[in-house]
This record gives sequence, structure tokens and C-alpha cells, in this order.
Amino acid sequence: MKRSYVIIILIAASVTNLKGQIYDELVIKTNLLKDVVSYNPNIGLEKILTKKYSLEIEFTYKNRDNEYSGKDIDLWSYKKSNGYRIQSSLKRYFTKSKEIPNAWFLMGQLGFRNVHLPEFITYYKSGEYFRTADINKKRIEATLLFGREFHIYKNLLTEINLGVGINWEKYDSKLISGSNADEKYENGLYETEYISPNFFINWTIGYLLISKK
Repeated sequence: MKRSYVIIILIAASVTNLKGQIYDELVIKTNLLKDVVSYNPNIGLEKILTKKYSLEIEFTYKNRDNEYSGKDIDLWSYKKSNGYRIQSSLKRYFTKSKEIPNAWFLMGQLGFRNVHLPEFITYYKSGEYFRTADINKKRIEATLLFGREFHIYKNLLTEINLGVGINWEKYDSKLISGSNADEKYENGLYETEYISPNFFINWTIGYLLISKK
């Protein structure tokens, strides 16, 4: 996990050294809910294109991921994982002001995640051991979000948004040990694909870079 934070810091540092059009009106941000709640370090770059439009890309290191172990008490808890998530977005601001980002917005987002949960243990509801498996999840996400970005102080920004999306996921699990009583596994492997809805809420903090002219 320390390595992932170092990589993200290096990316941010390299961006601050860029000059010219790319550097001008570029927001470097991080999603605080991912940082604090799920311990998934991330960095986002938002490039202001015009008075009303911007493009954004976000990279997340998936240090933890949601997966149900069979215990009701941990239905929404995060489990140790490794992998990544990358998202690209087009943002439309609703503003008459010349200053953006400092307005309400609508954002369309496409994302891809690839996550591995090694030696994941599941249990019976009674709490007894059930099985251990290596789990791999690949997901394509399409999301529509609505939110507001604010100037806090000088070039410091914060953003809150929420939205709904749809996911297509390919899920496979390789049995290591334990029971196959539910007959999910064939030759030690269980594979499935499914489509599901999703809900998102994000809170970011960022810094607006403006080149000196």
C-alpha cells in the first residue's frame, strides 16, 4: 500500500511541473471517501476545456474491495485486495460565470476495474469455515452523476456528487480448499458474468493549477 501512495505522489509531482496548455486550468484532486473509508489511494486530473466543459481521468489503487464472506455482520465491509480502477469523465457545468470549476454540473463517466482478492475465506452463517478461494473481478461501469464544485480558498476546491450507474462484471473464483457443497465449482473453477445497478457518492478535494502568463 505504501508503494501505491508513493506512485500517486510522483504522478502529482510530475503534473505540477508541466507547462503550457496542459498545465493551464488543470485540477489535481483526490476522492476523500476512497482515501478514508476504503483505504484506496487515488488521484484525479480534471482539464478545463471551455467555460462549460471539462475532461477528467481518475486512477485508483484497489487496496480493498467489497466482497461478502457469508457473515451477515460484514455485508458491507471491505476485504484485502490488489488491483486498480480507471475512470474517464466528461463534465458539463451549468454556469454563466467565467470562473469554473465553481458551479453545478452533470457528468457522464466510463470506468474499468480489475481486482484480485487472494485466498478469500467464506463462512457458513453459523460462523463455521466454508472455503478458501482466489477471486478475480473485472468490471466495466457506466455512470451518470450530478453535483457541485466549490472554490474553498484561492485555488483550493472541493466537489460533492452522486449518481447511478450500471455495471457489467466478469467474476471468477478458483477453489483452494474447503467445501463445494453448493456445487458452484467445476474442476475447481467458478465463472459467471452479470449486469447490476450501482449507486455512487463522491467527495473530493483538489487544487487548481493556473500557468503564469
